[in-house]
Amino acid sequence: MSRRLNIGLAFLVLVLLVAFAVLVARNAADGDGGAAAPDRPAGTDHAAAVRAATEQVRAFLDVDHTDVDAQLERMLTTTTEDFREQFADQLETIRSETLRRQSSADVTILRAGLGESTAASAVVLVAADTEVTSRVGGSRTREVPWRIRVDLVRDGDRWLTDGLRFVN
Repeated sequence: MSRRLNIGLAFLVLVLLVAFAVLVARNAADGDGGAAAPDRPAGTDHAAAVRAATEQVRAFLDVDHTDVDAQLERMLTTTTEDFREQFADQLETIRSETLRRQSSADVTILRAGLGESTAASAVVLVAADTEVTSRVGGSRTREVPWRIRVDLVRDGDRWLTDGLRFVN
């Protein structure tokens, strides 16, 4: 049965990776995204961008099959329209697999740091680990490491997620 559980957990991870394959392709095609705006001074803007990226990663990875719809909705409230449109096709897959496998994941954010920043955009790198539990094949917990690049854009006084990429 542990082999079935491992296969099930591997499949869940694959579903999450596929969910962002479109985003990776789009981000690679977009490149820099245009001319850079002048840099803002270090301080609260940078800290706000790092906090926003950290919370986005937490919202995306912190899955609980008993509340998956609300979790996905919370994650989408801090994203751009483009991101939501690209991610929409994957929502039902993530939802149905999470429910079918009765999966839950608890997130531990290890580190987050600003990679690039302008007045209008920021790139934040986030390292996180998840403890994933799936009730299919018996309850067993497995630790999964994540390294994620979060592309943010400024919308007024908020930072919105415009892309997520898994990095090594």
